[in-house]
Amino acid sequence: MSRGKMAEITKQLRFAVVGAGAVGSYFGGMLARAGFSVVLIGRAQHVEAIRGNGLYIDSEQFRGYIKIDASTDIEASRDANVVLFCTKSMDTISTAESLRSLLKPDSLILSLQNGVENPGRIQKILGLPAIPVLVYIAASISAPGSVKNSGMGSLVTGVPAGSAADTPKTMALIELISAAFRRAEVPFKMSDNIEGEVWMKMILNCTINPTCALTRAQYGQMYDDENVRETMRLCTRETIAIAKALGVKLPVADPEADVMARLELIREGTSSTSQDIERGRPTEIEWLNGYIARMGPKLGIPTPVNHTLYSMVNLLQKRPR
Repeated sequence: MSRGKMAEITKQLRFAVVGAGAVGSYFGGMLARAGFSVVLIGRAQHVEAIRGNGLYIDSEQFRGYIKIDASTDIEASRDANVVLFCTKSMDTISTAESLRSLLKPDSLILSLQNGVENPGRIQKILGLPAIPVLVYIAASISAPGSVKNSGMGSLVTGVPAGSAADTPKTMALIELISAAFRRAEVPFKMSDNIEGEVWMKMILNCTINPTCALTRAQYGQMYDDENVRETMRLCTRETIAIAKALGVKLPVADPEADVMARLELIREGTSSTSQDIERGRPTEIEWLNGYIARMGPKLGIPTPVNHTLYSMVNLLQKRPR
């Protein structure tokens, strides 16, 4: 792409990262490094550190400080035409409601969230197109103002046929966003089976997130332990069964093997659920294994491993820190 064309794209896109923790800060930071207008909206301690020194990113692609706007006030997202929606699932409704009067009618919401329900919840409140963006990264806040990427760092998205985002205008905006991420050296894939891709990420999350939280181990350690690996396989099989019962066409021939292979790519990583437990914060277990455990009886599919993982993490997060 020519320099003039990229300069035009840079002018057209204004990104707001809402819920800028590790994931949002990393991708927002990479976009800002590439010259795009980005504001991070996050917690006070993180924001204050970024305002003082910039955002520090530690990854294979880049190590160093990035100058980027940051705020604790959702008002800072006003007039953004692309919102990276990165909050936890329990905050989806309240955050979407707080954005209602701030965004333009042509804004697009990218839901970089876990679970399978969030884009629909956001779209219902805002009346704006919201599409899922699958995040494959092992990222953590190593210190206020600092993000460590321990592995991967790619995004997958797509537009379900017939959805509110399936319009020429929105598709043109998505093309610009795709070009922006490529410019930012972030792998960005468009899928024609986004529902299947969403469920593959759901299967991965249900398998590794609670296991990591309960064992306090890195992904590679979990994979290397034969008993833990078998528990994860059983969880994976249950979640695959739920997806298939809902009519989801999974994008790989052997989803169980795909999940196990991904652990090898991010051996040093830990899950967001584990990080939440460590910090005494609520987890998203209700929207992951909790969702599968609730769907099992409705579909007539046994989900004992998902139910066990859900109940144990749910109890663990209720304990005083």
